[in-house]
Amino acid sequence: MEDESKLSRAIVLAIGAQGVVEAHPINCKPPEIQIDMASHFVTNRTEKDRDAMIRWARNVANR
Repeated sequence: MEDESKLSRAIVLAIGAQGVVEAHPINCKPPEIQIDMASHFVTNRTEKDRDAMIRWARNVANR
């Protein structure tokens, strides 16, 4: 048990020692996932106004 305390103390003391390299991660973000959903919104429909078109698009998106 005494050996464990000496080891952990040596590790703590070595943190600021010369020659110890600190790691700085360059990219911690996961890759962005892109899914093409455009095919769901292709249609020959015509809507009477902009609001009707937006309602249709929201309905398709919700499905």
